[in-house]
Amino acid sequence: MLDYIAGAILGLLAGVLFYRLAIIQIAKRTADSLKKDALKKTAVLIPWLVVYALLFLVIIWREKSLVSLKTVEYLIYTSVVLNIAAVDYLIRKIPNELLLILLLTKIIFLVLSFERGSSVFDMVMGPLVGLAIGFFIFSIPSMFNILIGAGDVKFSATIGFCLGYLLFFQAMVIMAIIMLLFLVYLLATKKGTLKTATAMGPYLSIGVVLTMIFPMSEMLTVLG
Repeated sequence: MLDYIAGAILGLLAGVLFYRLAIIQIAKRTADSLKKDALKKTAVLIPWLVVYALLFLVIIWREKSLVSLKTVEYLIYTSVVLNIAAVDYLIRKIPNELLLILLLTKIIFLVLSFERGSSVFDMVMGPLVGLAIGFFIFSIPSMFNILIGAGDVKFSATIGFCLGYLLFFQAMVIMAIIMLLFLVYLLATKKGTLKTATAMGPYLSIGVVLTMIFPMSEMLTVLG
């Protein structure tokens, strides 16, 4: 019970921190006053804090501990990708500082895993292969003159590095499903077409969070 109480408090604190950070990041990257003020509303702040607290609790429940390395790692990832989702949704830009936080977090936990006796090869190859695949997949559209933002490519590669290639693929599948559902909605309501531009950061962020909570590899093991 104490883990969950502490987790909820940490989630609220992380929510406040990244809420303020998102406002600052948006203000630095756009001159649009409406977008600058989009998050500065109680109607945004309260759901924002609730989402952070709930996701912290779910991850702690999923990992059965607040203090395990994986729990702390996943809580940091969750905090950052939610911030990325909000900023990218509003201004179609992904702050490099947030990607750097993700990369440094993974490197730190790789070092900690190494100190605990994990295989160096297994420990390093998954993230490196994931990074390469993440970069390659999001670079493919540009080969066919389809515009993909550099931020999206870097975000994809970073997620591949953080999650490893197997979990990255799962996050990508979830992202694709959500984007397809959004496209169906646009077409059904005639609010958009196949050419309607949309930020990819929020979709991949949702895929990342759901993958951390429901990793397919573990689910298949349980079902098997």
